[in-house]
Amino acid sequence: MIFSTNQQLWPSFLKYPEHTIRTANAFDLNNDFSRTLSNQMVKDPNHALSHRLSGEKEYFGRNPFNEKINLMKEKMNHVQQQSMENIEKLLRRNEHIEILAIQENTAQFSRAANGLRRWQKYRKAGIVTLTVLFVLWFIFF
Repeated sequence: MIFSTNQQLWPSFLKYPEHTIRTANAFDLNNDFSRTLSNQMVKDPNHALSHRLSGEKEYFGRNPFNEKINLMKEKMNHVQQQSMENIEKLLRRNEHIEILAIQENTAQFSRAANGLRRWQKYRKAGIVTLTVLFVLWFIFF
């Protein structure tokens, strides 16, 4: 695979005079070769050199290792999504528990208030009864 790429790049390499090739600094010839290499990677995504070159789009082939990485990423995204849903459910459940606790406190307060009201009613009735008995006792005796 690499040899076929070298054979395809060889004509582009031979376009330059020998003097230019010998005196070229690093990346001087990058314009022609990076374009050719990126075109080859687009044509053959299974190419051994299919990685980012000169800002071109990154191509991953059908490498089993990359497929495993993609599968693990999908699983991690699924787990993250499930975790977020569970947290939302937990927060909703917590809100429901708080509402139930408030309702229970309200019911307890209501029962206590009714008990107090009943106690005051019986107290008033007792005071009235004692007053009537005292007046009757005072009148008759």
